[in-house]
Amino acid sequence: MLKLIMKIAGFVCLGLAIGWTYLEPTKFDGWVATFAALTVLIGLFLPDTLRKFREQRQQVGHAGIGIQAGGDVNLNINSTRDSN
Repeated sequence: MLKLIMKIAGFVCLGLAIGWTYLEPTKFDGWVATFAALTVLIGLFLPDTLRKFREQRQQVGHAGIGIQAGGDVNLNINSTRDSN
């Protein structure tokens, strides 16, 4: 439902941007708005399979602890550095 509302809003914005470009064809703002609205609409109509999401997977041993942070994690549990 939300995606449908976004598509409708995108078409409305594209129509307004095209109208703005038609009324003031020598100004740069209308062309930028038209390009931006068209880009958003193309992105909304792409299938979800083309959008790549980063998937995290993790396997932890029987007595292990798993930490998943979305990036590089460095714990230094056995650090020999002096804390003073």
